[in-house]
Amino acid sequence: MKALKDTDEIKNTSPYIGYVDLIGKGNVTLTITDIEDASGDKVDGVREAKLGTYAISFKEIPNRKMILQGRKKKHLMREFGKQKSGWLGKQITIYADPHVKFGGKEVGGIKIAGQE
Repeated sequence: MKALKDTDEIKNTSPYIGYVDLIGKGNVTLTITDIEDASGDKVDGVREAKLGTYAISFKEIPNRKMILQGRKKKHLMREFGKQKSGWLGKQITIYADPHVKFGGKEVGGIKIAGQE
């Protein structure tokens, strides 16, 4: 095991954008370049994504994707339609929301601007 120096940067090697990546960055506007079906994929190295989970790629962050399911997916379907072609080239604004709850506890999460 390699010891880290106090000045070493802690890197997130996940292929997915997470809440911690957005803390302190404010609103981040991204352009959608692709959407893939991520159902059954290992999204955090351990658990498999639920059926109907998508992974969105962005022009501004080509090596990272955002997992999309539930409310976020429904919001974008209302905004851009149900066809993949309607999403490509569209911009979304995301931000870190520390008040997102999971299991009744505030754990923080990613929100899309305009999402209910």
